[in-house]
This record gives sequence, C-alpha cells and structure tokens, in this order.
Amino acid sequence: MKPVKWQRVSKILIFCLLLAAAFFYRDSLAEIFQGIRQAEPAAVLMSAMLSMAAYFVEGMTIACMAGAVIPSGFCERDLPLRPRFQACAVQYPVRAEALDENAGQKEGQAGPLSIRQGIRITFLCEFYRMITLGNGSGFAEIHYLHKNGMEAGSAAVLTMIQYMLKRTAVMLLGTFGFAVLWREGDTRAVCREYALFMAAGCGVTAGVILVFTALALSDRIASWAERLLEMLTRKLPSWEKRFSKWKEQIRLLNQSGKDFLKQKRRSLCALALQIVKMLLFYSIPASLLFGKIGISFAKSILLMAVAYMLSGIIPAPSGAGALEFVFVLFFSRFTDSGRALPVILLFRFATWVLPFGIGGGLMAAGRRKEAKDNPI
Repeated sequence: MKPVKWQRVSKILIFCLLLAAAFFYRDSLAEIFQGIRQAEPAAVLMSAMLSMAAYFVEGMTIACMAGAVIPSGFCERDLPLRPRFQACAVQYPVRAEALDENAGQKEGQAGPLSIRQGIRITFLCEFYRMITLGNGSGFAEIHYLHKNGMEAGSAAVLTMIQYMLKRTAVMLLGTFGFAVLWREGDTRAVCREYALFMAAGCGVTAGVILVFTALALSDRIASWAERLLEMLTRKLPSWEKRFSKWKEQIRLLNQSGKDFLKQKRRSLCALALQIVKMLLFYSIPASLLFGKIGISFAKSILLMAVAYMLSGIIPAPSGAGALEFVFVLFFSRFTDSGRALPVILLFRFATWVLPFGIGGGLMAAGRRKEAKDNPI
C-alpha cells in the first residue's frame, strides 16, 4: 500500500502547488489571456510554432549533452579511465557496463538519451518551473534524467552545465546586440540611455559563467570553494545541510564538468543549439512587430536579446513582470506601448503558458501509463 499512498501524496502536492501558482500568477495570466483575445489567430499560431521549435532545439541540446557527460560518483577521480571502470565493476557491475558503453562513444555520436526523450524532459521541466515559481525546473530535470537511466550525479552535472551554456548564449547575443545597436543611428540613443544597466547585465551574466567555468576546470578553485563552505558551516551551523549540498554539487561539477568541456566539438554544438533556441525566442516579438515598428526585423531581434539579458538581473519568480517591463521600456521608443504590450504578452503565452500546458499533459499521461503498467 505504500506506493499507492505516495502516489496520492504526490498528486495532492502537485495539485496544491498548481493552485498556489495559479493564485500567485493570477494577474499575469489574466493579462496574458486578455492579450491573446486581442491578437489575430495567425499571430498566435506563429508565436506557438516558433516557441515549439525552440523547445525542440532545447530537447536536442539535452540529448547532445547526455552523450558527453561522463558518469561520476562511483569511483575515485585519480584512477585512469579504463581502470576506473574495472574498479567500478567490483561494486557496481551493472553500472560499470553502462559506463564502459558510454565511454566508448566517439565525439559527435548520439548520446544515450534520444532527442524525443530530451524534448519530453524539456516540457516536463517547464511544467514544474511554473508550479514552483521558477525554482523546481532544475530538480525536475535531474529527476527525469535519472528516471531515463542517467546516474543522478551526472544528471546534476548536465543540468548545471546546461544552465551555464544558456547564460553564455544570452550574454553573447545580448552583448552582440548591444554593440551593433550602439553603432546604428536609430538605436544609439536607447543604448546610451541604458548603457549602465546593460553593462551591469553583462557583468552579472559573465560573473555567473566565469564562476561555473572556474569550478568545472580548476581543481584548486573548487578546493578553495569547498574550504570556504566549511568555514561558513562553522560560523552558520544552521546552514550545514545547504552548504553540504553545495559542496557536493561543486565536487560533481569539477569531476564531470571538466570531461564535458574538454570535448570541444560537442560542447560547441550544445552552445550553438542554445544560441539557436534563444534566436527562435527572440524572433517571436520581431515577427509580430514586423512592418509595424520603426526598426528592421534584425534590429528587433537584437533589441529583444538586450532586453532579455537585462531582465535576467531583475529578481522575479520565473522572470514574470521583469521582461515585460524592460520590453515595453525599450520597444516603446520605436512604437507605441499599446502595440508593444500585447506582443510581449503573446510572447509570454508562447514561451510560458503553452509549454506548461504541454508539460502538464505529458506528466498526466506518464502517470496514467505508470498506473496501468503497475496496478499495485
């Protein structure tokens, strides 16, 4: 009876989180659906198609990275690769076989996770992102990667590196957009007016990327970080569990993240996919404003890239409200705010509400299948 009881508890918990999220986002959701009613059906369809293409690319990124993250957490780091598998075989014969199979894959081959599984995980993470106010998507990704056969430590590393690659793509596109728009006469004024905020956005994003990269590539920096957390644990004993979890994540990132980043072809491919995904997102408002704004389609994409980067430094659950504010602030310089606001609301629907609904449907279908396959 225990499995049945836990299934009921999890259903009740998800339902409660869903109600809490609906209450928290009630004003934003009301504005989004009001914007959808005012939009033309062709605009809604175009936004949905570009958004779905972006999430398909995200699923491809997960599948690409899954074949590159070296399984970790079983054996000592200082053992050579093949002897490490031999050592693993003593204690973990089944997992060691999987390790050897994954290690034998050549760079550029498909990973152990299919693109279809990666896309499914992407939408499931979007469902949990919304009901947990933007905080649970990483844990959901680790859970579903582990459920699809990946070792939990490797799943955590993949999630951390994927976040780093996304922030890198956002920074590269935002910085490039800022540099190009600064040189153009019709967009130079807005760049000068908000140059300080743009510099802050670049600095914060670059800082996050540098910290993750340093922890992944440098054993010395990872060791310093662990010592710092030990010192903080002695001063803040109530945070001991949290600091211990952070130390474990740093150790995992340093062990397996280095192996991934050294695979230049695969890591560059994953970064390129993240850039393509973000460009598809940025194309949504640019497509909706095409021919209705005082700047070109390409400049609209670059201005959206700058706005998206700046919204990332404004603290808000799931970014709700921050992106809308920055978008209207920038784009109202080239069109009236009455036209810019419905566009960003439609963007929110395509990149926030729609994937949430698809993820919820996939989760419900998966639970029904599990209940059918395991009636006990």
